[in-house]
Amino acid sequence: MLFSLLDKFFNRPLTDEAFAKKFMDSTRKAGFSENLNFEKNEFRIRHGDGSYFNLHNAFRDYKNEEKAKKPAVLTGYVSTLLEAGRKTETVFDNVKTKLRPGDCKPSLL
Repeated sequence: MLFSLLDKFFNRPLTDEAFAKKFMDSTRKAGFSENLNFEKNEFRIRHGDGSYFNLHNAFRDYKNEEKAKKPAVLTGYVSTLLEAGRKTETVFDNVKTKLRPGDCKPSLL
């Protein structure tokens, strides 16, 4: 906490570890209850049943965005992790009402 405050006071750049913590905190606040483990050497988060979420793009986009838009960038990547962890049936349940007759024709092999 003290280091975080000092970083803000002295306008120090965000570190990989600090971003990973911020990302995991946001993921928890969004309702993710499974395991989250930061793997520093690979700069990724191991989550759920052993899946991985690489942080490189999220960190780059977060750093390059203007301050007012940073929360939206973080929320977008957190949403990606949350959606990736959902069961296929759940995703289908979300879209099946939007399908029109004929959208899903059986394929001929």
